[in-house]
Amino acid sequence: MADIEQYPEAGATDSKGNKLVVNTESLLKIYSVTYNVPFYFLPYDFKMTESLNINWNQQSVYGRMDPIATFKNMGRTIQLSFKARQKIQDGTADLSFTGDELLHSIDHLKKCLYPTYNENQIMVSPPLFRFQYKNLINAGEEQFAIGPTNGVLGFITVFNANFMTEPNKIYFPSDKKSFAYPKVFDINLTFTVLNENLVETQQFGMLKKKYFYNYEHIHTHGNATQANGTDSSAASGTPIQEEQEATQQKVLQF
Repeated sequence: MADIEQYPEAGATDSKGNKLVVNTESLLKIYSVTYNVPFYFLPYDFKMTESLNINWNQQSVYGRMDPIATFKNMGRTIQLSFKARQKIQDGTADLSFTGDELLHSIDHLKKCLYPTYNENQIMVSPPLFRFQYKNLINAGEEQFAIGPTNGVLGFITVFNANFMTEPNKIYFPSDKKSFAYPKVFDINLTFTVLNENLVETQQFGMLKKKYFYNYEHIHTHGNATQANGTDSSAASGTPIQEEQEATQQKVLQF
Protein backbone atom coordinates (compact mmCIF):
# COMPACT_ATOMS: atom_id res chain seq x y z
CA MET A 1 0.00 0.00 0.00
CA ALA A 2 1.20 3.51 -0.77
CA ASP A 3 2.41 5.73 2.04
CA ILE A 4 -0.12 7.98 3.70
CA GLU A 5 0.69 11.66 4.02
CA GLN A 6 -1.47 14.37 5.53
CA TYR A 7 -0.43 17.18 3.25
CA PRO A 8 0.68 15.72 -0.09
CA GLU A 9 1.46 17.74 -3.18
CA ALA A 10 -0.80 16.99 -6.13
CA GLY A 11 0.39 13.76 -7.73
CA ALA A 12 3.12 13.25 -5.13
CA THR A 13 4.72 9.82 -4.82
CA ASP A 14 6.78 8.03 -2.20
CA SER A 15 10.39 6.86 -2.56
CA LYS A 16 9.23 3.79 -4.50
CA GLY A 17 7.16 5.76 -6.98
CA ASN A 18 3.79 4.86 -5.46
CA LYS A 19 1.14 7.55 -5.43
CA LEU A 20 0.57 8.97 -1.96
CA VAL A 21 -2.87 8.31 -0.52
CA VAL A 22 -4.68 10.41 2.04
CA ASN A 23 -6.96 8.53 4.45
CA THR A 24 -9.03 11.30 6.01
CA GLU A 25 -11.76 9.42 7.88
CA SER A 26 -10.20 9.84 11.34
CA LEU A 27 -8.58 13.23 10.76
CA LEU A 28 -9.39 16.75 11.79
CA LYS A 29 -9.93 18.52 8.48
CA ILE A 30 -9.45 22.27 8.02
CA TYR A 31 -10.18 23.71 4.58
CA SER A 32 -9.18 27.21 3.51
CA VAL A 33 -12.06 28.45 1.38
CA THR A 34 -10.07 31.53 0.44
CA TYR A 35 -7.00 29.68 -0.85
CA ASN A 36 -8.65 26.37 -1.81
CA VAL A 37 -6.23 24.33 0.34
CA PRO A 38 -7.10 21.40 2.67
CA PHE A 39 -5.18 20.60 5.86
CA TYR A 40 -5.36 17.29 7.69
CA PHE A 41 -4.31 16.55 11.26
CA LEU A 42 -4.42 13.40 13.36
CA PRO A 43 -5.11 15.15 16.68
CA TYR A 44 -3.55 13.86 19.88
CA ASP A 45 -4.96 15.00 23.26
CA PHE A 46 -7.91 16.42 21.33
CA LYS A 47 -10.20 18.74 23.29
CA MET A 48 -13.23 20.58 21.99
CA THR A 49 -15.37 23.22 23.67
CA GLU A 50 -18.46 24.52 21.90
CA SER A 51 -20.17 27.67 23.13
CA LEU A 52 -23.56 29.06 22.18
CA ASN A 53 -23.91 32.72 23.15
CA ILE A 54 -27.59 33.72 23.14
CA ASN A 55 -28.15 37.47 23.16
CA TRP A 56 -31.39 39.14 24.22
CA ASN A 57 -32.20 42.83 24.46
CA GLN A 58 -33.80 43.21 27.91
CA GLN A 59 -35.68 46.41 28.71
CA SER A 60 -36.77 47.01 32.30
CA VAL A 61 -39.94 49.02 32.95
CA TYR A 62 -41.58 50.28 36.16
CA GLY A 63 -44.08 47.94 37.75
CA ARG A 64 -43.03 44.87 35.81
CA MET A 65 -40.99 42.19 37.53
CA ASP A 66 -39.58 40.72 34.31
CA PRO A 67 -37.89 42.70 31.53
CA ILE A 68 -39.36 43.00 28.06
CA ALA A 69 -37.08 40.63 26.15
CA THR A 70 -36.37 40.77 22.44
CA PHE A 71 -34.19 38.12 20.87
CA LYS A 72 -31.15 39.60 19.09
CA ASN A 73 -28.96 36.73 17.89
CA MET A 74 -27.07 33.62 18.84
CA GLY A 75 -23.35 33.23 18.25
CA ARG A 76 -21.59 29.88 18.06
CA THR A 77 -17.88 29.36 18.69
CA ILE A 78 -15.78 26.19 18.76
CA GLN A 79 -12.50 26.04 20.65
CA LEU A 80 -10.09 23.28 19.71
CA SER A 81 -6.83 22.19 21.30
CA PHE A 82 -4.70 19.27 20.20
CA LYS A 83 -1.13 18.14 19.61
CA ALA A 84 0.14 17.77 16.04
CA ARG A 85 3.06 15.35 16.01
CA GLN A 86 5.67 14.26 13.54
CA LYS A 87 5.70 10.73 12.17
CA ILE A 88 6.90 8.04 14.56
CA GLN A 89 9.41 5.79 12.87
CA ASP A 90 8.08 2.57 14.39
CA GLY A 91 4.98 2.84 12.21
CA THR A 92 2.48 3.40 15.02
CA ALA A 93 1.35 6.76 13.64
CA ASP A 94 1.11 6.43 9.88
CA LEU A 95 -1.12 9.48 9.63
CA SER A 96 1.32 11.89 11.28
CA PHE A 97 3.79 14.22 9.61
CA THR A 98 7.52 13.97 9.32
CA GLY A 99 9.25 16.91 11.04
CA ASP A 100 9.67 18.84 7.79
CA GLU A 101 6.08 18.12 6.66
CA LEU A 102 4.70 19.22 10.03
CA LEU A 103 6.54 22.55 9.87
CA HIS A 104 5.47 22.99 6.24
CA SER A 105 1.79 22.41 7.04
CA ILE A 106 1.72 24.75 10.04
CA ASP A 107 3.43 27.42 7.94
CA HIS A 108 0.85 27.09 5.16
CA LEU A 109 -2.08 27.13 7.58
CA LYS A 110 -0.81 30.35 9.17
CA LYS A 111 -0.51 31.99 5.75
CA CYS A 112 -4.14 31.10 5.03
CA LEU A 113 -5.16 33.30 7.97
CA TYR A 114 -4.47 36.33 5.77
CA PRO A 115 -7.03 37.67 3.26
CA THR A 116 -6.32 37.85 -0.46
CA TYR A 117 -5.69 41.10 -2.32
CA ASN A 118 -5.77 42.16 -5.95
CA GLU A 119 -3.09 44.05 -7.85
CA ASN A 120 -4.48 47.35 -6.46
CA GLN A 121 -3.97 46.12 -2.88
CA ILE A 122 -7.71 45.92 -2.32
CA MET A 123 -8.93 43.00 -0.26
CA VAL A 124 -10.73 40.47 -2.44
CA SER A 125 -11.63 37.71 -0.02
CA PRO A 126 -11.51 37.39 3.79
CA PRO A 127 -9.90 34.29 5.29
CA LEU A 128 -12.79 31.82 5.60
CA PHE A 129 -12.46 28.18 6.61
CA ARG A 130 -14.45 24.96 6.83
CA PHE A 131 -13.95 22.45 9.64
CA GLN A 132 -14.89 18.79 9.85
CA TYR A 133 -14.04 16.16 12.48
CA LYS A 134 -15.80 12.81 12.42
CA ASN A 135 -19.50 13.35 13.22
CA LEU A 136 -18.83 15.94 15.94
CA ILE A 137 -17.92 18.91 13.73
CA ASN A 138 -20.04 17.95 10.78
CA ALA A 139 -22.90 20.41 10.13
CA GLY A 140 -25.29 17.45 10.20
CA GLU A 141 -24.03 16.27 6.83
CA GLU A 142 -24.18 12.67 5.67
CA GLN A 143 -20.68 12.81 4.25
CA PHE A 144 -17.28 13.21 5.87
CA ALA A 145 -15.35 14.91 3.09
CA ILE A 146 -14.05 18.47 3.19
CA GLY A 147 -14.19 21.01 0.40
CA PRO A 148 -15.57 24.36 -0.79
CA THR A 149 -19.15 23.40 0.17
CA ASN A 150 -18.59 20.64 2.76
CA GLY A 151 -17.91 21.22 6.44
CA VAL A 152 -18.78 23.84 9.03
CA LEU A 153 -18.20 27.34 7.63
CA GLY A 154 -16.72 30.18 9.66
CA PHE A 155 -13.60 32.16 10.50
CA ILE A 156 -10.72 31.75 12.93
CA THR A 157 -10.37 34.47 15.57
CA VAL A 158 -7.52 32.96 17.63
CA PHE A 159 -4.76 30.64 16.41
CA ASN A 160 -1.81 29.52 18.54
CA ALA A 161 0.78 27.00 17.37
CA ASN A 162 3.57 26.52 19.90
CA PHE A 163 6.35 24.03 19.40
CA MET A 164 8.11 22.28 22.27
CA THR A 165 11.83 22.70 22.84
CA GLU A 166 12.56 19.69 25.03
CA PRO A 167 15.48 17.62 23.65
CA ASN A 168 13.22 14.70 22.65
CA LYS A 169 10.63 16.94 21.00
CA ILE A 170 12.76 18.92 18.58
CA TYR A 171 15.19 17.63 15.97
CA PHE A 172 18.43 19.28 14.84
CA PRO A 173 19.69 17.62 11.62
CA SER A 174 23.44 17.07 11.60
CA ASP A 175 23.77 18.08 7.94
CA LYS A 176 21.86 21.36 8.36
CA LYS A 177 23.18 23.22 11.37
CA SER A 178 20.84 26.17 10.91
CA PHE A 179 17.64 24.06 10.83
CA ALA A 180 15.44 22.76 13.63
CA TYR A 181 12.33 20.64 13.17
CA PRO A 182 9.81 20.46 16.04
CA LYS A 183 8.34 17.02 16.57
CA VAL A 184 5.26 18.30 18.39
CA PHE A 185 3.12 21.43 18.06
CA ASP A 186 0.53 22.43 20.64
CA ILE A 187 -2.32 23.97 18.64
CA ASN A 188 -5.14 26.03 20.13
CA LEU A 189 -7.69 27.85 18.02
CA THR A 190 -11.07 29.53 18.28
CA PHE A 191 -13.46 29.20 15.36
CA THR A 192 -16.59 31.35 14.94
CA VAL A 193 -19.32 29.50 13.06
CA LEU A 194 -21.39 31.14 10.33
CA ASN A 195 -24.96 29.80 10.23
CA GLU A 196 -25.15 29.40 6.47
CA ASN A 197 -27.95 26.75 6.47
CA LEU A 198 -30.03 28.04 9.37
CA VAL A 199 -32.90 29.46 7.28
CA GLU A 200 -33.09 26.35 5.11
CA THR A 201 -33.09 24.14 8.20
CA GLN A 202 -35.89 26.17 9.77
CA GLN A 203 -37.99 25.91 6.63
CA PHE A 204 -37.90 22.13 6.76
CA GLY A 205 -38.34 21.84 10.54
CA MET A 206 -35.40 22.48 12.86
CA LEU A 207 -36.04 19.43 15.04
CA LYS A 208 -36.30 17.14 12.02
CA LYS A 209 -32.89 18.07 10.60
CA LYS A 210 -29.35 17.28 11.74
CA TYR A 211 -27.65 20.59 12.35
CA PHE A 212 -24.84 20.54 14.93
CA TYR A 213 -23.78 16.90 14.68
CA ASN A 214 -24.30 13.85 12.49
CA TYR A 215 -25.84 10.77 14.09
CA GLU A 216 -27.75 7.64 13.18
CA HIS A 217 -30.43 7.77 15.87
CA ILE A 218 -33.87 8.87 14.65
CA HIS A 219 -36.32 10.11 17.26
CA THR A 220 -39.22 12.55 17.25
CA HIS A 221 -39.53 14.65 20.40
CA GLY A 222 -43.27 14.44 21.00
CA ASN A 223 -45.39 16.76 18.87
CA ALA A 224 -42.58 19.18 18.10
CA THR A 225 -44.07 22.40 16.74
CA GLN A 226 -42.30 25.54 15.59
CA ALA A 227 -43.68 28.78 16.97
CA ASN A 228 -44.70 29.98 13.52
CA GLY A 229 -46.56 26.74 12.82
CA THR A 230 -44.55 25.88 9.69
CA ASP A 231 -43.74 22.25 8.97
CA SER A 232 -45.12 21.16 12.32
CA SER A 233 -47.33 18.40 13.60
CA ALA A 234 -49.93 20.95 14.78
CA ALA A 235 -51.68 23.13 12.22
CA SER A 236 -52.06 26.88 12.64
CA GLY A 237 -54.96 27.77 14.89
CA THR A 238 -54.85 24.57 16.94
CA PRO A 239 -54.59 24.70 20.76
CA ILE A 240 -50.85 23.98 20.64
CA GLN A 241 -50.26 26.87 18.22
CA GLU A 242 -52.42 29.22 20.27
CA GLU A 243 -50.57 28.33 23.48
CA GLN A 244 -47.23 29.04 21.83
CA GLU A 245 -48.40 32.45 20.61
CA ALA A 246 -49.83 33.32 24.03
CA THR A 247 -46.52 32.47 25.72
CA GLN A 248 -44.64 34.74 23.31
CA GLN A 249 -46.98 37.62 24.04
CA LYS A 250 -46.25 37.35 27.78
CA VAL A 251 -42.54 37.73 27.14
CA LEU A 252 -42.58 40.38 24.44
CA GLN A 253 -45.36 42.69 25.59
CA PHE A 254 -46.20 44.62 28.75
